[in-house]
Amino acid sequence: MMKELLEHLNKIYVDQLSNCSEICRKIVFALFAVTWGLSYSQEGVIINLYFLIVFLLLTIYLGMDALQYFLTAVRYRNHFHQIVDTHQKGENEEKIKQLEKSKRKNINDKSYRFLVTKISLLPFAVIALIAGIINAYLN
Repeated sequence: MMKELLEHLNKIYVDQLSNCSEICRKIVFALFAVTWGLSYSQEGVIINLYFLIVFLLLTIYLGMDALQYFLTAVRYRNHFHQIVDTHQKGENEEKIKQLEKSKRKNINDKSYRFLVTKISLLPFAVIALIAGIINAYLN
């Protein structure tokens, strides 16, 4: 019973993280488009420090997004090979399960920290965008 509950909760957790990442990526692309669109006026391109900050933060976000998934994939690949090697050495199945659970938690914790860090960039990007709009259109 407990195993099924934990598997169910883990599935919900993974699904929600995936949804969150997908929605945030869409927000990033929308912010890129809005900032790009606001950077143009009838007089030409508006070069604004705030818009540059928005572009920088969003570029960092996308770089971290790619890096998060790449590093997680590499860690899981290494983890897979570690489990295979441990199994081939004839280790006890219970020890392998404990090793697997511990390593998986470690990998997922690192991936989660990446997620929180990159998402924390979004409010700053929105604030910089608002400041850029105020700066560009009220001056």
